[in-house]
Amino acid sequence: MPSADVDGIVACFNGMIDALGSQKSRDRAQRTAERLKPIGERTINLGGNRSMSNFRRGHPIDLEIAYTVHHDGIGFTMHRSGRSAGPFRTANDGRNQGGASGFHGPGIVQRGKNAGTTRRRKNGQVAKVRAHDRSSWSGRTAPKHTWEIAANAMQAAAPDMLIKATTADVMAAFHGR
Repeated sequence: MPSADVDGIVACFNGMIDALGSQKSRDRAQRTAERLKPIGERTINLGGNRSMSNFRRGHPIDLEIAYTVHHDGIGFTMHRSGRSAGPFRTANDGRNQGGASGFHGPGIVQRGKNAGTTRRRKNGQVAKVRAHDRSSWSGRTAPKHTWEIAANAMQAAAPDMLIKATTADVMAAFHGR
């Protein structure tokens, strides 16, 4: 009779090892990442209308959160989705915040290595170098810290979700035997 109890215990431990294995771990990471996405997306706030100045009017900006499960199945990475990475960065950091020691405006944003300097014409006269490629000035916007807030919310919720998912898988392995 003792061998039957030992076989049952061995079967339970084999089930637990299987529950903690790489494929189950990948599935658990994917389930957790799917549950974290809405938490991060709920924190996104652009001021009510999900748009920013000088973006297409009438088209709300889709700030989407994506995830990547690691190949070993041990973890996952939450990140901004491909098409929303640029608008997410603009919403997080603000537009036209840097450059030229804080002095940044339509007259300063000129491309070309010699823009704004002088040169000599063929006949020897002094001429100002024109900036042929000039980006349009789209104004300055204040940073809204959207990605930082979303990342902090997901990071705070992730440990509890992972612990609950792992505990549920291990308990299912014991109860299933």
